[in-house]
Amino acid sequence: MTELELRVFDVAWVEAYDSEILRIGPYVAPWVVGQVHVGSTAVPGLAARPVIDILLETDGAVDLGRMSAALAQAGYPTHLSDSLARHRRLYRRIDPEGVGFHVHAAPLGSAYAQDMIRFRDALRADRALAEAYQALKRSLIARDSRDLAGYFDAKTAFIADALARS
Repeated sequence: MTELELRVFDVAWVEAYDSEILRIGPYVAPWVVGQVHVGSTAVPGLAARPVIDILLETDGAVDLGRMSAALAQAGYPTHLSDSLARHRRLYRRIDPEGVGFHVHAAPLGSAYAQDMIRFRDALRADRALAEAYQALKRSLIARDSRDLAGYFDAKTAFIADALARS
């Protein structure tokens, strides 16, 4: 079972994002109209899990099956879906140095994509919000570092509340 951990912000996360975009770009170029570094590793000063979140914004005509196959060739064999799988995808991989990457693919302008960017921007702009988010993550991990579902559920509720207030 995976154990959750937070690390202090590391500028290397930004460099890892940049490198990964350059690496996967040729695989996804036919479908991607934008890419954005989102998640906690995109917020200077915020402690985060060592996982780089990449949002790939796709055009409306994207063939998610073909894009999934291309990302598999780029080392992202895992495609996770949910009830909105027709509209978005999540891919995961860990590089040889142990850096985790989550690639989120969603249509440009979709609520999912906009919410990811809005929350990242809110954390960057509001230090109190970022500190509250960090405190929540630390408390959840201190309570049970193996409860991934509880960790993600609590984060999802926090994010929804923050977005509703913005």
